[in-house]
Amino acid sequence: MLTSGSRCVHRHPPSASPSSSPHLLFNLSLAYPSTTSFTHTSTKTTTVKHLSLSLSTYRRPPASTPIARLTATLGIEMERCRQYLIARNAHHLIERIQEFAESSSTVELAAIRLGCDPAHIAKSLSFSQKKPMSKAEAKAQQKMKEVRKQQQQQDGSGIAAAGGPPTITAPEDATIVVIVAAGDAKVSAKKYKEKFACQPKMLKREEVEACTGFPPGAVCPFGLNEDVRVYLDVSLKRFPHVYPSAGTSNTGMKVTIDELEQYASNAVEWVDLCEGWKPEDGTAIDVAQDANVAAKKVENEASKSAEVTS
Repeated sequence: MLTSGSRCVHRHPPSASPSSSPHLLFNLSLAYPSTTSFTHTSTKTTTVKHLSLSLSTYRRPPASTPIARLTATLGIEMERCRQYLIARNAHHLIERIQEFAESSSTVELAAIRLGCDPAHIAKSLSFSQKKPMSKAEAKAQQKMKEVRKQQQQQDGSGIAAAGGPPTITAPEDATIVVIVAAGDAKVSAKKYKEKFACQPKMLKREEVEACTGFPPGAVCPFGLNEDVRVYLDVSLKRFPHVYPSAGTSNTGMKVTIDELEQYASNAVEWVDLCEGWKPEDGTAIDVAQDANVAAKKVENEASKSAEVTS
């Protein structure tokens, strides 16, 4: 029985090698809106409305079919974002995902692809925060490292994951923080330190994917690793809609501020951590600062008036 949400994985039969087998590996979990036909090795044809399969002997579909094109372009990171939204019944957001032929990995490029102002891009900035540890915690951490090293040596290769290279992970004594801010905003070192009691330290490029779940230029607020803390900056609240990435360097999606707050992974709170952004009317950078300047002018004029009358 074919059901929505199933996982489609093909494994080669024992008698066939990957090089000689006509089969194709599928790894998909999504609803496909149009009717699609697949030809079984026994020449049967199965027609499904929803592409959510669990099959083992399906031939490679012709390159011209929708599923072949979809398989070629669908990235693991976008699938991660989709799966997160599917699990939260946010199918309406999935429908808004836009995929481009060219990169949208920077604020400027994303604005061009999406046809919006750069300020409306919801960029996700990744930081690492050092955790203060007691002597007991440091000792326990060192012991855990030694145990893991012994286990890896017993596995025979010292490789953490069998059959693959060691992966870069977040330091055990660090917390990963993602700040989602407007495209024209910059994180203020002063505000960041006041909030987190430490200097801002962005993740290195080679650390981003392992620590967040998404590669550089594609970090998305939907589907981040479970231990990542997400903070939404107030610079986004100027706009009814903003445009975050959908998990790859060539995707974007339109969401409301309420939707961003509702569906963002591990969202902690709204914060005021950025500077340099302008209010929606563009007349000032800091309204409070302008108010202070105006007050000083009034005070100076009053002083001059008092001197004249005295």
